[in-house]
Amino acid sequence: MGASEGSGDELTDSDLKTLLDMYNTQVSANNALWTFFSVVALGVLGFVYKGGIEPTSRAARLTMSLGFLVFAVGHQTVILRAQRLLVATVGFLQSRAAEVPGGYRPILQAMEATPVWKMQFFHSLLIVGVLAAIWIPTILRRQARHG
Repeated sequence: MGASEGSGDELTDSDLKTLLDMYNTQVSANNALWTFFSVVALGVLGFVYKGGIEPTSRAARLTMSLGFLVFAVGHQTVILRAQRLLVATVGFLQSRAAEVPGGYRPILQAMEATPVWKMQFFHSLLIVGVLAAIWIPTILRRQARHG
């Protein structure tokens, strides 16, 4: 009788397959979320720097900044939720690695997941970087006029 059938202690082949599938699904989801964030961030910056915003338009930069910030905070919420699940899955698999057949043991022991706080820190840095990049032309133009 396996863990999924009620004993709670044994890790069956079926349990292992389910957990590995969960791991793969979460890794794929996180990769897709990062790709989406990158496309939006680069799109915003491309729009700003390729003439989509009038260089002197503070209102347009403010609108772009607020729109990106709303997107980025929502995105961070989603990606951190996905990362928490990935961290928990890896932690559980590693804690039970001794119970699985020898061939799987090194794979489970080698699994890693970036800690949630590190991902949040990096994501936050990217948000601040994009927001700063939106305003750099305005700041430089203002300094050139006054300085």
